[in-house]
Amino acid sequence: MDRSSRTTKSGERAVMYVRLGEVRPVSGRMRRAGMSMVTALLAVLLGASVSVGAAASGVSPEIIVPEQYLIGGCAIGFSAYGVPRLEAQRSRPCIGAASVSVSPAGDVNVVLTEASRLPVIRLLVSVSTQLTRRGISAGISAGKDTVAVRLYDDLLGRRLDLRYATDRRRLGALGGQVNVGWTKQAPVGGDGESLVELGIDALGPYRDLATTDAETVQGGCVIRFDTGLPRVHANAAHICTGVQSVGITSLGKLAVNLSAEQRGSVVNAQADPDETLTARGIVMGIGGGGVDAFHYQFYDSRLNRPLNLNVATDRARVAGSYSNVWLTWTKTATRLGAVNASQDPAIDKYGAFMNGSSAAGSTIQTGCTIRFSQVDGKPFLSGTSAALCTGVKSVAVTSSGAISVAASSAASAPVVSTTTVSSRSVTDYGVRAGVSGGIGASVYRLYSLRLGRVLDLNKRDDRLILQRSGSWLSVGWSRQRV
Repeated sequence: MDRSSRTTKSGERAVMYVRLGEVRPVSGRMRRAGMSMVTALLAVLLGASVSVGAAASGVSPEIIVPEQYLIGGCAIGFSAYGVPRLEAQRSRPCIGAASVSVSPAGDVNVVLTEASRLPVIRLLVSVSTQLTRRGISAGISAGKDTVAVRLYDDLLGRRLDLRYATDRRRLGALGGQVNVGWTKQAPVGGDGESLVELGIDALGPYRDLATTDAETVQGGCVIRFDTGLPRVHANAAHICTGVQSVGITSLGKLAVNLSAEQRGSVVNAQADPDETLTARGIVMGIGGGGVDAFHYQFYDSRLNRPLNLNVATDRARVAGSYSNVWLTWTKTATRLGAVNASQDPAIDKYGAFMNGSSAAGSTIQTGCTIRFSQVDGKPFLSGTSAALCTGVKSVAVTSSGAISVAASSAASAPVVSTTTVSSRSVTDYGVRAGVSGGIGASVYRLYSLRLGRVLDLNKRDDRLILQRSGSWLSVGWSRQRV
């Protein structure tokens, strides 16, 4: 059945199958052929965790890439008193979020719509440029039903506890936003038709129950600062989708001007400094509206201030032969009343390996949770019925104390974007992860804003920081389907 002609229903959920080292769609024909995998079904139905450590066989039990993805995201604003609220408008609809409040732990807690309560593949979280300028960054934890965001304030040297008015005022006085997003496994019927209930405006203007990859387009790009000035870094291993040009704004932010094909309403977005910039204590926030351009603010935790890229000494802080930032976003393509992007890929329209957009179903999204042993703090891959692990086969600590994640052979395709988020407990230490890599493997360098240095996971004291209960990283990729 053509993806664009699927009807919207509610009802039966898709079955997940597990195979070693293999990632591919599950078709209705495969399900009817009875490809039952007892271990996988028990893991899904009973919530059992599937984990692979660095010392294991090196092959992760992988849930096959879904036939369809459920997509969601929302901007969370704050009142003058720092009380969180869901925000939705034409340029930034709120999709999949039912309500928001402050949790008993002092975090921002988002309850998802029933249509979005599905297994997580990939998580996204970012803060606006207003918050970044004050040294505020975010970590996230999530399950099928909720998303919880913990905020860290570099200027205060600690996490923000929103149960207290003094901490809430750090947000309310700035007029900033926190942006959350997710990719999940979408239910499909036995004949391949979509079972996702979109619910356009069901919760109010521009507040929808859910959407899918059939109704959206993925964008992303790597921007390099080898001279201190930004340029698009695109090649056979790194596809740039949705970018026309880059530059610097009058306020010293990175400006990314979107392609004509991807000028549309934003569902979610994230920006990740690579391991080079992360090792320098640099974080990023997103602004600019996002319909036709994104503006990114850099903050230097070692200088305790935002960077102005119009100033040569500040540009030197981001310059490097391999200094990159990874950008990712999702735009609406078919939503009634939105500014919709095109699903015309416009291959190489803006330069070699610089495509205008992406066709429906042309992007593979994979992701996994990296947890840390409660015994020795070493990383291992983890997959559960609430948070899937797809497209990876092993994780290890490198000789320099970073984390290396190898993609499975079937997921080793050109990268459009990669994302990394820290769990709430890791955020207590202001831990940020920067990534580098391409088709086969990704390397993650960890930096603690609180300690003001890079973490070396070959050292026991640094592993102890990650050994806390609930500490994990959520890593994800968008890859061009080949």
